[in-house]
Amino acid sequence: MDSFRCVECGKTFSTVSNLYRHAKLIHNKVSTIKQVRCNICNEELIFKKALEDHIDLVHNIAIEKDTLTFDTFEDFKLWKESIEKQTSSLYVKNTGSKSEKTGGKITYFYCHRSGYYNARGNKKRKMKIAGSNKINGNCPSKMKVYEDIESKVTVEFTKTHVGHEIDLGLKEILKEHATNK
Repeated sequence: MDSFRCVECGKTFSTVSNLYRHAKLIHNKVSTIKQVRCNICNEELIFKKALEDHIDLVHNIAIEKDTLTFDTFEDFKLWKESIEKQTSSLYVKNTGSKSEKTGGKITYFYCHRSGYYNARGNKKRKMKIAGSNKINGNCPSKMKVYEDIESKVTVEFTKTHVGHEIDLGLKEILKEHATNK
């Protein structure tokens, strides 16, 4: 299933990078690429920040944010795991970390439910019995993690999940939660 559509000509692409290249080479445009979709009304938006504004203004759902600081990356990881348990969701990286000029680095973690189900191979593969955990749109919940050169960690945490509920059928069961009785 192609996920990224050119707003100029309607052609679809399997990756956003292919769409960017197409828009630049064929239409000499970059800013008109629609890369995020509202799960409530299917409105397509250009940036994740535009999605947050749209959800707040159009659907009247307040986007909760918080900024936290940790002494070490290990402390951040422990906090992240506790948030994942509380919310029955996972936060995953979909790109590598980016180095800053200051010597630190930035890493983005997104709600694992964001994204689009893509059949692989020759498209004959059947969907999992429980279905895909992807919501065919974007959940605004994310973590922007700054790690400075002294290993201090600052997290900009967007708490609000939109477009999915806790679905235990799609939740990964961790070994520590499984018990033999």
